[in-house]
Amino acid sequence: MMLALTAFAGFAPAATPYLRNCDTRSDYAEVSTALSASSPPMLLLAELNNLMLDCHVAGWDGYGAKAVSVHAYAAAKQFIESLPAGFPTPSLSADPDGCVTFEWRKSARRVALVSVHPNFHVDYAAIFGAAKQYGSEPFFGELPESVRILAHRVFAA
Repeated sequence: MMLALTAFAGFAPAATPYLRNCDTRSDYAEVSTALSASSPPMLLLAELNNLMLDCHVAGWDGYGAKAVSVHAYAAAKQFIESLPAGFPTPSLSADPDGCVTFEWRKSARRVALVSVHPNFHVDYAAIFGAAKQYGSEPFFGELPESVRILAHRVFAA
């Protein structure tokens, strides 16, 4: 299994026989459990790997969604690595446009979403009660300050 993870770290589905043969939930579970659960970034990387297994082919949602590309995976991985220690842990999902989205949610009216694009920019949107905030910024490997503030604001008060 560790050999498959080593090959998967750079994600190349055509070059990785293990990935071509993944078609059951137990295969996905193997990827998750093989990674250390000792820190939130490792758990997020495992979640990103599972997301990539599910969404690396066009039409993964049954409605013609774009595949999450190797470039989107790389940008999302770098975003995870930019999260500082102790930062609130988001959930991950794929968007139909092929981006990876990070979500921080306390309730239906306290939510922040950040979509990481393959060309290393982020779009964000948040709801705090009746207030809404949204925008777009380049991502250069460091967590944008606006994203840091939004994620912390979700859990404030």
